[in-house]
Amino acid sequence: MDTSLLKKFRSIQFKTTRAFLHAWIKPTVLGCHVEYLGIEPDDLVCYVLYSRSIGDLLVLDHACEKAQLPRPINPIADLESRSFFFLGHSEGTLGRKTQREQSARMLRLFQHQASTEDSGKGGSIESETIKGRRIKIVPVSLFWGHQPDKEKSIFKLILSENWTVTSRLKKIFAGLLHPRHILVQFSKAIDLAELMEGEPEKEKQKRKLLRLLRVHFTRQKQAIIGPDLSHRRTLINSIMTSTSVLEAINQEIKTEHKSRYEIEKIALSYAQEIAADQSYRIVRFFFVLLTWLWNKLYDGINISRIETAKELAKSHEIVYIPCHRSHIDYLLLS
Repeated sequence: MDTSLLKKFRSIQFKTTRAFLHAWIKPTVLGCHVEYLGIEPDDLVCYVLYSRSIGDLLVLDHACEKAQLPRPINPIADLESRSFFFLGHSEGTLGRKTQREQSARMLRLFQHQASTEDSGKGGSIESETIKGRRIKIVPVSLFWGHQPDKEKSIFKLILSENWTVTSRLKKIFAGLLHPRHILVQFSKAIDLAELMEGEPEKEKQKRKLLRLLRVHFTRQKQAIIGPDLSHRRTLINSIMTSTSVLEAINQEIKTEHKSRYEIEKIALSYAQEIAADQSYRIVRFFFVLLTWLWNKLYDGINISRIETAKELAKSHEIVYIPCHRSHIDYLLLS
């Protein structure tokens, strides 16, 4: 197929999909105010998404249009044809793994911002284009099948977000069946000029930005869906092969006169009992069930100062301390 014809076909396909998606989905959008983001009218905005996904990009574009923010599909002045880049790209048959990469657009943004420093020395056309303007990088997290206070069915829980990369098929089902069950979380913008001023070496500037973004996306996901519990098997294996546990096993073999297999089996059962085996789908299932129960038993639930806990959850482990022992209390708190 001719290259120009292929581009035209892809453009039509993109516009058709965008029109359908914009008419169908009703996402919850958080943090989309310019005051929170730290964006000034003259700033050049570029969004960054965790992994390459046309679906995520279309939802982001929809959210930006509704919030009257610069749209990702629009150019950055006359510097870049689009206002977004991805931190990594999905790979594998179902796209369940994410491969990190350095985006070519991200690398060019460093060059564009650096060109402003040369504008007073004769400068180039590009320097004049962005003279006195700052490039702001806005991280955006998307969660398919996850929306605050609206998990009312078992099927929604099956499609809810977890720590594995959300597959394309799962996004299609979540978008078609639960168009209101999508969460878009904007975060405070990273000032590229400020980052570059704090680190003179160019290579370190790029690594610093990538590190900031990786840590941010991890913390954001942890705050929304809870800590990553996918490494339980690895944790148990590391415990079973630790020096202290091996010494205890050898001691038990001598004193109990049992085979190594029997003692190791007992030790493994202890480790599996101690290590948390938590499923957030089950937690959210009981959230639906218990919400129904509370509304039957009580007139409602009043929650105060929850924003403080939400903010701390991004960087700390939260330990809840009820004022007294009560089964109802910890169930209600959950």
